[in-house]
Amino acid sequence: MARKQQQKPGSPAREAEGVVWVASTGVTWSETPITVEKLRKVADGPYGDGATQKQRNLIFTGPARYQVVDEKGEEDPELSAWITAMAKDPAVAAYYRMIQGWHSTFWYGPALYSPTIAKVENEWRLTELRYLHPGNFATAPEGDFRAKADLLPGIVQTEEGEIQYWQVQKEGEPPKRIENVLVMQDPIRPELGSRPTVMSIVSVFAMLDYLWAAQMQKCHRTGSPLLFVKIHGARTRAQLGGKVKGDVEYAKEFMRNWGKNTGFVLRDNMELIDPHITDTADNLETIAALNAMITDHFSPAAYISKDGQTIGGSAAPEKELLANYTRGIQAWIEDFFAGLFLIVLEANDLKGYSVIVELPDLQFDERELEMKIAESSFTTESSTLNERRRLYHLEPLDEEKEAELRAEYAARAALAAPVPAPVGNVGRAKAPAKIVDRTEAELEAITTRARNKILAALEAEGIA
Repeated sequence: MARKQQQKPGSPAREAEGVVWVASTGVTWSETPITVEKLRKVADGPYGDGATQKQRNLIFTGPARYQVVDEKGEEDPELSAWITAMAKDPAVAAYYRMIQGWHSTFWYGPALYSPTIAKVENEWRLTELRYLHPGNFATAPEGDFRAKADLLPGIVQTEEGEIQYWQVQKEGEPPKRIENVLVMQDPIRPELGSRPTVMSIVSVFAMLDYLWAAQMQKCHRTGSPLLFVKIHGARTRAQLGGKVKGDVEYAKEFMRNWGKNTGFVLRDNMELIDPHITDTADNLETIAALNAMITDHFSPAAYISKDGQTIGGSAAPEKELLANYTRGIQAWIEDFFAGLFLIVLEANDLKGYSVIVELPDLQFDERELEMKIAESSFTTESSTLNERRRLYHLEPLDEEKEAELRAEYAARAALAAPVPAPVGNVGRAKAPAKIVDRTEAELEAITTRARNKILAALEAEGIA
């Protein structure tokens, strides 16, 4: 048994922290702290990238519309056109900055911009809107501060309450403070440095990576039990005196010899976890379940049960939830950019104006639903012809055109009407040709047989 290492006087005591998992598959998985580098890796992976693409395509379906209105709420077309042109300038590219900013809030917490407002031809304009990647604010500056952002320690608060931004501008060099910074973040995450949207589900992405690694090693273990050793504060060989294996190495050897009647025992900082899962053909069902968890996490439509018929017999509630979800995110993005362009108006002493920024709403093809409404309203006699035509995306008819249409359909209905059945001998309808032919043939055969019998009888009497 290894003796405990004696700590030298005056040396700082350090104990291993965190949790390491060792599975019977041979795969180890450490619950490492969430860092910018870890988030960048997850964001670039297939699941992270897929979630990002789906969200982005829901929120951003086209460029925003810009309006400038006065105190009465009336639009000033000239100022609206001026702001729109400014937003579309390649150096500003407001729509693409919106997408970049949203991506930052999704994966890192805050969206950081550095705007340039300069005088051009006697008027102040937004001439550039530079996007600052949050990853460059992950290094803390030297000095004492009241607080530092957890994920981005380059965002700090001084003792006086001032928020400062320290950016690494060249690899290997200490961060430098920049002052011309505007920050956009989700209003429900107001803490210093905000909080990434994906923060609560990053562990699921890590589980997927782990399960795929385990899946690749399963071909030799079909049917074996799946076990884990949970190590609290995993120690290295050096920390244990150098004469025994480190905790992770020991746990792997324990798993290799599990069930072989050996004398291996767990150390005091280890715990055997049996989830009662048989390591059968594959882990694909678990992978699919975790993938569905990611999808449900970002889709409000998951609140609607898919068992049986949906509410109202259609997907309308699901569509409405998705539309409300995207509008909720679009709202704070629009407000930030409206405020940015309002700064430009005020720099030009244009007081009393407001800027309205509107991203397009999520659109659905409602033609099938509209057709059902038109049919239902016709059956229940609750709509006019032109109301139904609008549901079919047809132009309304004036009285003359409506009369022509009704006359045409009345004539068509008359031609398609069935012939009434005859009454008595009046207007007796001619029997179908096939029936007439068959009846005449039968009568002719009967007459012929009767004639032949009569002739035969006369001949027998010697009369014929």
